[in-house]
Amino acid sequence: LLGSEESRFEAYREIAVLLDQLVAAESNAEGTQQDLALIAHKLAGLYEQLGDKHQAEIYYGRALKVWGNDLK
Repeated sequence: LLGSEESRFEAYREIAVLLDQLVAAESNAEGTQQDLALIAHKLAGLYEQLGDKHQAEIYYGRALKVWGNDLK
């Protein structure tokens, strides 16, 4: 888990940037499903580092849904 206040702030800043990218990719059809899955996976990792397991599971699930469909 991220301990220092500065590292937590940086993680939340990165989450905000990734969420903006995710929304833009979804709403403008700019991104492929793989792009969306990679962003979701990065978000999950950040939330996991912050100790927010619920949010981490949501975004891991979104990434796995795309990657699982690619294996079919």
